[in-house]
Amino acid sequence: MQAATGLTLTGGLGVRIEDVLQLDASYQSALAASYRRFRSGGNTLYEFGDGPESAVADTVDDLLQIVKRIVNDPFADKRLRGGPLLAELLSEPDDAPANYVYSFGAFLLRELERGSEERRPEQWKRAWQTLDGLLPSDAPTQTLDSANAAYQAALDTLQTPTAAADKSADANEPRIVDDIRRFIEENYAKPISLSLLSDTFQLSQQHISTAFHKHVGMPYIKYMTRVRMENAARLLSEQPDAKIFEIAESTGYANVKHFSYVFKKHFGVTPGEYPSR
Repeated sequence: MQAATGLTLTGGLGVRIEDVLQLDASYQSALAASYRRFRSGGNTLYEFGDGPESAVADTVDDLLQIVKRIVNDPFADKRLRGGPLLAELLSEPDDAPANYVYSFGAFLLRELERGSEERRPEQWKRAWQTLDGLLPSDAPTQTLDSANAAYQAALDTLQTPTAAADKSADANEPRIVDDIRRFIEENYAKPISLSLLSDTFQLSQQHISTAFHKHVGMPYIKYMTRVRMENAARLLSEQPDAKIFEIAESTGYANVKHFSYVFKKHFGVTPGEYPSR
């Protein structure tokens, strides 16, 4: 096959089963065995054993979860902190074969892309181009640092809004603004910034700011303050014995003095003077 197509074929052979209900277990063990290609190369049929396969599979799964969290969780640390795991997977962190390094980066992108509808084709194209450019196929080896840098750069392209994205979003502004409002209403207790909204909705900060003001009639920060104050009043009514600092923390304010200042400015009374207290 390789002589005819130039492609390699790598497979994993799972554990034997006695019942069809065990098929998933056999599949998972075959998948774990196939992950050895990242450490030992491709074009091989790997058979599952109780030794290194499970450890390699756990490492791959852990790295994949880190990458998914970076890209999909708006509150996640956007830095790729998988260095120790990557070193464990590649086994030779100071001088790993370049094709192994690229193969694992391609695997991460494919797993992210599988079934994803949130990102646009041009973003995936840029991600693949970034990986190809930073991990060229003609390089004999790659260091752990260069692998991390390449993976991070490819992931960054999936988080960076583009002018084209802004333009294509114009027709859907009302829906997008509704989504932003819902996001604020569901996450008001967390630190929400314009930068976070930009990362989450894959639009520029300017576009979000302009569209929100246009369709809601107020800046996003004013809308978020109103949502937080309404919820603060609700909590004060529902939890009359709660401490003021607890109400502040529950509505996104780390500083109780600032919370009290904003509350009085909004309602005309301090939290302690609020009628329900």
